[in-house]
Amino acid sequence: MKRFLLFLFSLLFCSAAALAVDRNVLAHGSNERIWLAHVTPASGTITNDRTEILIRQNGPGAQWKRMAIIPDRFTELACRSDQMIGLLDNGQWMSVWSAEGAHTGQPLPANGKIMAMADDGDSLFAVGLVNGGAQAVTAANIAATQPATQPSTQPTETKIEPPAEPHLVVLKQTNGVWVPLGDVPHHDPVDPVAGVSLVVDGNNQIVAVQRGRNFIHVRRLNARGEWTDIGNAKLPEEQRILAFTLETIDNKTGLWVGTGKSAGLWYPDAVGESPEKLAWNGDAIDSLPAAAVTGGYLRVIGLRGEKIFEQRYDALGKAVGTAGELAVPGVPGKSRWQFWSNAAVLAALGVSVIATLYRRAIYGGTIINPPPPAPLWRRFAAGTIDLLPVLVVLAILVVRTDPSRDPLERLGETSAIIANAIGSVVYILHTLISELIFRRTIGKWLFGLTVVGLDNTRAKPGQIVLRNLLRVIDLIGFFPLLLIPMSPLKQRSADIAAGTMVVTQSVANGEIPVEQNEEEE
Repeated sequence: MKRFLLFLFSLLFCSAAALAVDRNVLAHGSNERIWLAHVTPASGTITNDRTEILIRQNGPGAQWKRMAIIPDRFTELACRSDQMIGLLDNGQWMSVWSAEGAHTGQPLPANGKIMAMADDGDSLFAVGLVNGGAQAVTAANIAATQPATQPSTQPTETKIEPPAEPHLVVLKQTNGVWVPLGDVPHHDPVDPVAGVSLVVDGNNQIVAVQRGRNFIHVRRLNARGEWTDIGNAKLPEEQRILAFTLETIDNKTGLWVGTGKSAGLWYPDAVGESPEKLAWNGDAIDSLPAAAVTGGYLRVIGLRGEKIFEQRYDALGKAVGTAGELAVPGVPGKSRWQFWSNAAVLAALGVSVIATLYRRAIYGGTIINPPPPAPLWRRFAAGTIDLLPVLVVLAILVVRTDPSRDPLERLGETSAIIANAIGSVVYILHTLISELIFRRTIGKWLFGLTVVGLDNTRAKPGQIVLRNLLRVIDLIGFFPLLLIPMSPLKQRSADIAAGTMVVTQSVANGEIPVEQNEEEE
């Protein structure tokens, strides 16, 4: 009868495991940082699944960085200090700390299989499925420390032991050894286990075990090895559990459940029958998401095509702001923008250098008394007014930015990049057209400025076109504008390349002699 029950348990466990859904995005957070795993399934010439690990520190200005690419599929994330821990789909685990630094972790004793992992920031914990449970793990650890004995020459009677019953065991890694803390209680030895989640709460370990398609049982193990039944989390009959994770937020453990291509459900107390249905405010995702807690927020992260989006929630499951695309390295859309923006800047710099050398060859020092440049305060005021298309776009993006999110991350979204590009194009076009027709922009007209050649004659159309197209250099960080006060004629790099400068209208009209080289300060 016992063998029959064991066979039935294995059959039901395999059936439950078959219900598992491949998850292509995983997340794990700590007080200092958040890790993100993006799994690319095998296809075409790629024969193995691949997991890209991304990391971002908490705090203003922190950006996503690529940590490593693992040629395997991760199914769950944890951490130990500043190392990321990834559980592989074969039950093994791996510690990753850089692109060149990773190693496979110590397997469970007694041929156990890791079902879930967690951490307290320093130590690593696991729930494993082990034949014989905690007793078998202890025996295996003892046997591993015993010296090898010489084989006996006396015949011995072979005793066939019945196969041990599989148990879920909570373990802690101590000095590189998995030490059992206790067997997870279960009501029925043949009750199928469809999924497990583990979280460490101080000296306690909280375990959530899925039983069936829409039922999760939650228990707590204290430091004395005693179990407390916390309760059950039950989904509505029409929904099915596809993924779930215990998360601690505001010193309270809750349960997130993924049910499909939505933000999922949130149980603030980890149990109950009336979960909070998480709202997704923004572009819909098309895959099963992941959840993690960091920076005081529950973050649900999902994919839309190859783009990664995030929605944030408070401890009660109320949405904070709108879902936004994460500005992570390796996203194809962002890579294309980076390629073309970098190409434009390089081209502009090349044209600027060539044009500057050309101007020097033409003039060769023949111009002795160029007109006096316009005062810097007028230049700054006029330039600010002309730059309004770019500044307005930036102001709108900042106002719309979720206050809980890093503004730099928000500005890195594809929609923000497109808006900034439109504002930049409008800025360059309106300055170009107005200077071609009137020799001045709106800002220059308001502050009595105009553009002339170095001999105080009207700038040629080619010069106007060149000085305005090269504004793209000034828009990348505005660093070239800092060179204006150091230039003898207060020229931008584009003015040097085009052979132009900005003067007051009175100088351009000849009301102030060219020989006067003092600024109207």
